[in-house]
Amino acid sequence: DTVLHIGANIGQEMSLYKYIGVKNVIWVEPDNIAIKKLIFRSFFYRTINHIFVNSLVSDISGKNIKFDTIDLWSGLGGAEYIDDPDVQNYTLYETFLKNIIYL
Repeated sequence: DTVLHIGANIGQEMSLYKYIGVKNVIWVEPDNIAIKKLIFRSFFYRTINHIFVNSLVSDISGKNIKFDTIDLWSGLGGAEYIDDPDVQNYTLYETFLKNIIYL
């Protein structure tokens, strides 16, 4: 009935979720460009209640890390300590899912 999709990218699974009858999807995606595309794609899947969270999920709290987008073809990328000035920078803080959304 409800899916929490962490690392949503542009929502490639959206048609699958519609096919299997998912009613609610919480999309969690830290990349600003990808989440804009994800939101645009959701307009074609109006039978699903979409909730968007533009945030990074990690086991690290309170530390500043850099986030590199994933190259879908090579599988490389993700949250890690890197020194590339062109990647997005995030400071992570601990939170609880109940503070994000109730369905």
